[in-house]
Amino acid sequence: MKYYLVAVCFLVSLVAVSQEKSPHSQSMGSVSVYDDFHQNCSFTALLEQTEVSLGYHNAFFLSELGETVLHASFPASNIIHSYTLSAFGYSGYNDITIKASLARMFTPRMSAGISAAYLLHHHVGTEENMSGFKVVPGFYCYLAEDNLLAFHSELGRKSIDVDKSEFLFSAFIAYNLTINNYVNWATELGVENKDFVGRMGFSYDIDKVGLRCGMSVMPIRPSAGIGFDVDSFNFSLASDYCNTLGASMSAGFKWKIQNKKRDAK
Repeated sequence: MKYYLVAVCFLVSLVAVSQEKSPHSQSMGSVSVYDDFHQNCSFTALLEQTEVSLGYHNAFFLSELGETVLHASFPASNIIHSYTLSAFGYSGYNDITIKASLARMFTPRMSAGISAAYLLHHHVGTEENMSGFKVVPGFYCYLAEDNLLAFHSELGRKSIDVDKSEFLFSAFIAYNLTINNYVNWATELGVENKDFVGRMGFSYDIDKVGLRCGMSVMPIRPSAGIGFDVDSFNFSLASDYCNTLGASMSAGFKWKIQNKKRDAK
């Protein structure tokens, strides 16, 4: 059991598990622009309806490397507030993250937001749980009608041992081009804990079906997925592949709830 736990921890250290990225995002190389859980929370300012999202991510078909995420965003008159709860791991090794976010649209072309998250980590062999925190500011702006530029960063600290903690730092800049009514292209570059990260994705949307593909580098991971709408519901499936570790799968569900007060304006 001891060696099995070490192997699981080693796999986690080699690859970033979904990190609250939705199937829509994963299928497009994990670009944050299309993340239904809104890692860059400034995008929630675009919402006109209450949204509830539920997702499950599994890495390399190991139940111990599964993550479940529940997210809800609530539009108000000027400020959108959102809440996210994610749980990763199994009974002997798990991480729980609780996050709250606020976003505001300053002009029809620009919005900013900030998230604060509490991290709770537990694994067998420690008598007490270890905790941490992170703060994630972000913004987006439209350079032109079809050109969007976005930025978000992550600052914080998490425990890696009872007496040790690790500083968290990441910064990403993303660009999205709407080519026509059907095709979108997005790319993202950044640094995550001193490691370079590059991502790119395409989506083709026709009627109520979306076809998506992408790739992330370091390591190279091609990805693909599909999404489809049924009334006010959206369902998404995604997969990516690492040639040294194997495939990861995601499934997601999103429900848009009509906000009568907001629609009445």
